[in-house]
Amino acid sequence: KRRRDRNLRRRTRYAQMSPVRKQSFLLKLQAKRAESKKRRLNPHSSNTLSLMETGTQSQRQSALIVGDSPLDSEE
Repeated sequence: KRRRDRNLRRRTRYAQMSPVRKQSFLLKLQAKRAESKKRRLNPHSSNTLSLMETGTQSQRQSALIVGDSPLDSEE
């Protein structure tokens, strides 16, 4: 029951998001998943880590350009 309630709240909040906020949210989620995947595939490579940080920073900059208002303002 708790899981069902949590999923309902999550879906409701997502449905109420503006298109700009959804885009920003999805970019952040993509970056987070890519980072997690890279760490799982090669957790001991410092070279991979620096490449991953560079890619994540680029995606964060793109996410900031997409929306003019702070992400927390629509909650």
